Amino acid sequence: MLVTTMTDSSNSPPPPEQRDEILVTLNEAINAYVVTKRRHPLLLAISKELDKVMNQLSQKKTSRRRVRIWNDAVFQLARDSFDMFVIDLFSTRERLVKRGLLHLLEQDCSRLRRCDPSEIPMVPAMLHGGIDGPEDYARIQAEVQQHHRELVTRSINGALDRLIPGESPVTPKGVQALVKRFMKQTEPLERDRNRVRAHRYERHFDARHFQSLGDLQGQLDIFERLLGDLYLVLTRNAFIFHLNFHASTEGTAEDLADIMVHGSINSAVNAYGVARKTNKNPVPWYYFHRRRFFESPSEPTEGES
Repeated sequence: MLVTTMTDSSNSPPPPEQRDEILVTLNEAINAYVVTKRRHPLLLAISKELDKVMNQLSQKKTSRRRVRIWNDAVFQLARDSFDMFVIDLFSTRERLVKRGLLHLLEQDCSRLRRCDPSEIPMVPAMLHGGIDGPEDYARIQAEVQQHHRELVTRSINGALDRLIPGESPVTPKGVQALVKRFMKQTEPLERDRNRVRAHRYERHFDARHFQSLGDLQGQLDIFERLLGDLYLVLTRNAFIFHLNFHASTEGTAEDLADIMVHGSINSAVNAYGVARKTNKNPVPWYYFHRRRFFESPSEPTEGES
């Protein structure tokens, strides 16, 4: 995770041993969301790569073997990951609402308060260009710093207005309205989890409530907007949702698609060609031959004119 402070370090959250329950619960919820969401771009990449590999192999017709999913074990793992992504996202929703962060804020509404520019520490600005002496420098520096404080204040207050519109100071009813709105907005996620993913083989399974990866992007946007605004109001800092795995998402998707369509890495290597050290490929990369394979013109299969 990566946090970009809008002020200096004096306004950063205190170390873990000094944090109150609300900030601890906020960070736990964000961590749960980030770990859950990072599966979404990977699943999207796998889906796109599968379509691409199967379409290109069908067009090239370099083998008599039918193009289909040959490794159903890895395909099953990908599908299970899709189901668990939905289930875990729903669990994050429950963590926020049921005796979680929003419940704590309902009990302590004063934590959701508007910001005044005087709360934002002055941050020295880097000034360039012609400046007519120390007095001019001091005046410009003060104006720039005040502008920065006002921008930060507007951002924080805008986040609070999105969370609890038309109410200052915030009351328990305002937080309850936020909870009700969030629950209503995420009803598609609840139906997907309860009627599709978590009870796939039970009688009340209903495929009509299945959401595609594209559909789920809208649910992710709702979570991210809520968590980002809460973080901004409660810490006076902005949070950047850093989602990457250590492994390359695109590279992993290519590997998994190859295993699923070809059946194994060995079969994929046989199809693309063994990577050998050359001037153009000094380190023998499998991906070099893979790219060359798909870039090369299609060859007719035996018996075709």
